[in-house]
Amino acid sequence: MQPVAARSFSGRSLLLLLVVVALVVPLAPTVHRYFAQQAEISALEQDIDRLKSEQQQLKDQESLWEQDSYVEQQARERLSYVRPGETPYLVVGGEDEETEANDSSAEAVTSGDPSWAGQLWQSLNEPAD
Repeated sequence: MQPVAARSFSGRSLLLLLVVVALVVPLAPTVHRYFAQQAEISALEQDIDRLKSEQQQLKDQESLWEQDSYVEQQARERLSYVRPGETPYLVVGGEDEETEANDSSAEAVTSGDPSWAGQLWQSLNEPAD
């Protein structure tokens, strides 16, 4: 038995390689565009899902506002409305955790030391010892 010689590139192999490259190169931008469009479609579908969820929340809120009891509750809480015959009370200077500024908030940064006018007004409001 004789040893088989290693084959080098033949003319047919080279021609086949050129044909494959000639077919792949023009298709590359089309394939790239396809995958880019698929990514865009996926992102748009996520946006649609988010917007549908937001729309459902708004519809739920709208149905709440159609109830008279909810409208009355919001008017009492937000606008301090009272019914005829009721006596409204407003607590001034109470410790309300919601009105205290957070250390990282802009309100806390700007409300550091009161200005000289604020200090003067505060000294006039406080009783003397």
